[in-house]
Amino acid sequence: MTGRLRRFDTRCPAYRILASLLLLVFGGVTFGQDEGSGCFGEELIQQAEDHYCAGDTMQALRSLETYAEQYPDLATTVFVKWRLAEHLLQSDTAGALRLMNEALAIEPMFGWVNIKDSCVLFQRRLSGSVKADMCVEMNRIYRAMDDPQQALHCLELADTKYLPYQGCGNGMLMYKTFLSPEFAKVYLQLGDTAQAMDRLLLFLFSTDGDARPVAAMLKEILLERYTAEEIARELRKGIRNIVIVDGREDEPEKILRMTVWGHVIREAASRNAGWYRRWFRQEIGYRMLTSN
Repeated sequence: MTGRLRRFDTRCPAYRILASLLLLVFGGVTFGQDEGSGCFGEELIQQAEDHYCAGDTMQALRSLETYAEQYPDLATTVFVKWRLAEHLLQSDTAGALRLMNEALAIEPMFGWVNIKDSCVLFQRRLSGSVKADMCVEMNRIYRAMDDPQQALHCLELADTKYLPYQGCGNGMLMYKTFLSPEFAKVYLQLGDTAQAMDRLLLFLFSTDGDARPVAAMLKEILLERYTAEEIARELRKGIRNIVIVDGREDEPEKILRMTVWGHVIREAASRNAGWYRRWFRQEIGYRMLTSN
């Protein structure tokens, strides 16, 4: 979902404030063309875009720095500080991470500047997932610095505190599926292959999001110990032996239980075991792991 949000500003016409409040209820945020000017420093953002489109990256960054100084608590500053951090990464990793952490600490409800972003100054980022996406990027930076514990902390924030699409189960599962290979990479860096496999197996048959990277990484891990034929045989066996059991106190009433490579998969079940056996055999994860 997309929309536009603003925080109260006396320079903004009243109808725009009302529209903002409605959009706060019914939609997320995206950068887009807007009428009028003067609200929340949008002239500075427009200046930055103009400079960037003209090829003057440094002047664009200076405009963004001015914006961050003048509007430190607005929602758009999350985007601005992340963009500044990306540039700073070229010379000062610690400084870039500091800017990202400052962006994560901003907790606004309003204050989005809407521009065309025609030259992709902000990389076409989605406002609804901006903090989670930034955590993913921070995780990659920490992994490159050989600091998997900090990388894992960033992913856990993306997976919980900043998980986007709150209130939409499909959206949250989609993002968790996307995060799964990132978690696996960190676990492998920590030397914990079991945890890596647990996370990947949990989302191997996800229909919310793209399960192909999940399956590809799981197969890469498995091929270090098994042949392609052994992998296919074990997965077929696991699916054949799926059972539906009663859930524990902290689980749904019915649980699908499947064991593969010594790992137990447990997830909520709403159909019988035969239905899941047929469904899993049709999924891309199954096809990728059983193909040569």
